[in-house]
Amino acid sequence: MFHCLLVNAQQPDFSSQCRTILVKQVHKRTRDWRLDYGLQKYCGGDVPTLCATEAKDADRGTGVVIKCLVKKVESVSEGCARELSRVVSTALQFYEPVCVY
Repeated sequence: MFHCLLVNAQQPDFSSQCRTILVKQVHKRTRDWRLDYGLQKYCGGDVPTLCATEAKDADRGTGVVIKCLVKKVESVSEGCARELSRVVSTALQFYEPVCVY
């Protein structure tokens, strides 16, 4: 369902209320990799080996694990790289200069 909302978010009849909720969810997912099914599935093996410190020491919601994976994108698995690309692209699509939640 989340994917369907993302795909249709740019449609002219997409309500502003629904878009606001969607933006909040996108922001939440980009701050905690565990909330994104694709990242969990395809990057779950990469996190302990490439970003173990960030995963252990990070408070939930800081985004440090995703930042770590992006920095080490050359070393992550193919599936993880694909998911990182999707997540970064989605985050940019819904980027807001001032995002306080």
